[in-house]
Amino acid sequence: KLQPLTATVEPPPKSLQDDVGAWQSAVLHAEAQLAHHNNRVLNLELLSKYGASVWVESLKHSDALLAQAKRDLDKTQKKVHSLNAKRKIEQTAAKAPLQSSQYEWWNLTVKNQQIATAAQLFEAEIRKRMKAE
Repeated sequence: KLQPLTATVEPPPKSLQDDVGAWQSAVLHAEAQLAHHNNRVLNLELLSKYGASVWVESLKHSDALLAQAKRDLDKTQKKVHSLNAKRKIEQTAAKAPLQSSQYEWWNLTVKNQQIATAAQLFEAEIRKRMKAE
């Protein structure tokens, strides 16, 4: 059962007890409070009568939104997994040529070092022979 709300209406101050405008203002204020009070009672009655079904509908709507969000998440996760699998395949395919290039670079670097060392030895041998002459 709904409990009626209590509202108090203040009369004009004693100094304005004889002022008609002050009383009209007090009456307008009382009417506004009464309208607000009636609106609150009506809202409570509507909530009491329809609140449960509205709540159930709200829950159904929330459940539908949650289900859609889960479907969207699942779809996005599948796309991410697919993209990651594609990248892994591409990276695995690129591994052999990269290793081959690295091996070739290493061999060329070693060969260059051997040539540089041989050139230094050859230059040293030439200087030694030039001094001997």
